[in-house]
Amino acid sequence: MYQHGIYAQHATSGLKSAVESSSLGVYIGVSPVHQLMGDTTKDVVVCNNDYGATMALGYSDNWEKYSLSEAHYLHFKGETPIGLIACINVLDPAVDRKSTPTVVQVLFANGLGIVMNDGVILTTLTIAGKTQGIDYTLTYNTSGTGVDIHDITGTLTGMVGVEFIEIDTQGITPQRVAEAIKVNLPKVYEVAGRVPSLIACPGWSHHKIVNDAMVTASVNINGHWNGFVFSDIDVTETHDITAVMEKKNSEGRITANQSPCWPMVADDKHVYHLSTVAVMQSQIIDRYHGGLPFETTSNKVIPMNRLVIKKDGVYKPITLDKIDANRLNGDGIKTAIFWAGYYRIWGPHTGAVSANPVAQTPVEHIFDCSVRMAQHLGHVFQIQYGDEVDKPMHRSRIDTILNDFGGFMDSLVNVGALLHGEIVFRGDENKESDLMNGHFVFATGFTTTPPGKAIINRFKYTSKGLTALTGGDDNG
Repeated sequence: MYQHGIYAQHATSGLKSAVESSSLGVYIGVSPVHQLMGDTTKDVVVCNNDYGATMALGYSDNWEKYSLSEAHYLHFKGETPIGLIACINVLDPAVDRKSTPTVVQVLFANGLGIVMNDGVILTTLTIAGKTQGIDYTLTYNTSGTGVDIHDITGTLTGMVGVEFIEIDTQGITPQRVAEAIKVNLPKVYEVAGRVPSLIACPGWSHHKIVNDAMVTASVNINGHWNGFVFSDIDVTETHDITAVMEKKNSEGRITANQSPCWPMVADDKHVYHLSTVAVMQSQIIDRYHGGLPFETTSNKVIPMNRLVIKKDGVYKPITLDKIDANRLNGDGIKTAIFWAGYYRIWGPHTGAVSANPVAQTPVEHIFDCSVRMAQHLGHVFQIQYGDEVDKPMHRSRIDTILNDFGGFMDSLVNVGALLHGEIVFRGDENKESDLMNGHFVFATGFTTTPPGKAIINRFKYTSKGLTALTGGDDNG
């Protein structure tokens, strides 16, 4: 393959386990863009606050229908607002609409009429004999459940006929979402100016075709970047732990660049996909460490108060014993538990870890933070030295890269992000024929810092304390 540019390649260590930047969250799904009066055709929208997200994507409390509003709420309306996030919206009001208009009678009083319908395409709402913007204005309410019609001229009173076209989401299928991932994920870097490092598709990733699309598209994005996927195992079928594990493996959620999640979590207002919570929590941890993704989301407190599954169309609370949670963890499934007064994410492994057999998992694929840290190193190298491409590659430039990147890895060792890191430029990896063709290969070795997955203190009884009863006199 012809190569022109700067690249990072990862080689497996060959080791086996005996027995697992600022980060940009990328979400794919459905946003209520029919609430907007302006352009709704953008493939990728970058958001860093509630207002900007609402102006670009709309917002609705109906997360079942408008799945991206869940990420919008959690990142910008929740207890710990954090971004950036990039959203890939699948809904197209020009296509996803009903064929015939809806006509309703609206009661106007004190200059206001309300249409209680969350599917109104705002640009299509009309009132006979009136002009939008002159006689009335339109806004969706803050929950996205209906449209407020504001009477500007004071001529709308009593019951008034209102006509509009409704959105129709029936045509949005898992296949269509999967295609949107394939087509639009490569656009994120250019639009956001950041590497798409965390990827989730709440409300859709329980479909195998969507999960497969995320995992495939997250590898070698734009020929350069690698993202980490948080997906959800279907919560509608069972509370049986063995069945959840079997589903995870039968659906092939077994790669090192993903973390399958189960079940869902809830607070007093909403139910959330655990994948969304994991993305948000990853951003919080990464920010705490200055953009370095070397700490796992596992054992981090989340602002939730119960675990839930959806059965027969209804969300039902469940309890999860820590023994069962550990069984899930042992099969590479991230979950949540109640511990020491709080609910917290539980499970540091990637999907590559399997309970049968755990020993075959390559060491660098065991922990989510290890994989993400390896990805981060490759991203930093490419961004840092991208300007070196096509410059004269003399010895001093090679030494500059060695010294600078070596110093960067030393700094990571100093803060505990790595246990070891080194970069070399070896003659056996740089043949004269390659050098003449402008190919220069650096080799980086590193050891990621493993999380303390199991911290054990062995307690045993000793009779040493009994001597205190006799004052230490063994002769009586």
